[in-house]
Amino acid sequence: MRRLKFYIQSFLIDRRIWLGIFGVVLVAMMISYNDFYVLSYPGPKTAAAYYYFLAFNQTVAMATYLIVASQSSITLFCEDYGQNRLAFILPRSGYWRYALGLVSRVVIRVYLIGVLSGGLLLAYFLLGGAPVSGPVTLGSAIVDMSNSWLFVDGHYISFYLLMISNIGLMLSFYALLGVWLTVYYPNKMTSYMIPIFWWFIFTEFRLEQVVPFFLFPPSVFSTGNTMIEAMNYYGFGSQAVRYGIGMIYPSFYLVIISLLIAWAIKVAIQNRWQFYEKEGIV
Repeated sequence: MRRLKFYIQSFLIDRRIWLGIFGVVLVAMMISYNDFYVLSYPGPKTAAAYYYFLAFNQTVAMATYLIVASQSSITLFCEDYGQNRLAFILPRSGYWRYALGLVSRVVIRVYLIGVLSGGLLLAYFLLGGAPVSGPVTLGSAIVDMSNSWLFVDGHYISFYLLMISNIGLMLSFYALLGVWLTVYYPNKMTSYMIPIFWWFIFTEFRLEQVVPFFLFPPSVFSTGNTMIEAMNYYGFGSQAVRYGIGMIYPSFYLVIISLLIAWAIKVAIQNRWQFYEKEGIV
């Protein structure tokens, strides 16, 4: 209980976390401003989910989301390495425990940034006059959203909770990949750009043509209905099975990737695969 209290206090006083929350919300508000205020005036607004989809489905904004969310944890290993903490931490905790702890800190920090910023953004839309529900037509953007069947069936709370959670999972995934590379090259200045580097590779090199959809991160963490549409295309299972997988698979995928990266970090630290000479401050 005392350790949990310590972690909560550390989270609340960490300025990088609040900077991440503020940055994500601010950028999302700017992206959705035109549709939310200008185009909807003076008529009624569309459902809040529509503006949420617009805010997190813009290629230009994704780079900013990744930077401001991952900056809270992307330098954790760089700090331990540059300040010679590893010499004191590793004999006490061991390689595997340190790697798991590092991965857990990254995932929890960035996930909470995504969830809290998503919740604040949703509250902003609702307080601004956007309704929770609304009519859904074939041409509506809500139909293309992840787990849109929940919205269509009237399960609005579940739909919005999953929508917010998936944003946190997506941001955590790219931050985790970024921290993994910093283990090999622990330099603070370059570490901030690594999540964007991974995102650019996955989205711009047409890897979806060679990587199965259930292993391809942009498909798994998509704000769209990519996973269920792919399962429909291949005729995988019944409709209930496809809907169930669409709800839980992103979390399962992140857990598996986290364990694999923890193992890779453990091996890298154990074999001292750090290709960067410390110069006082890194």
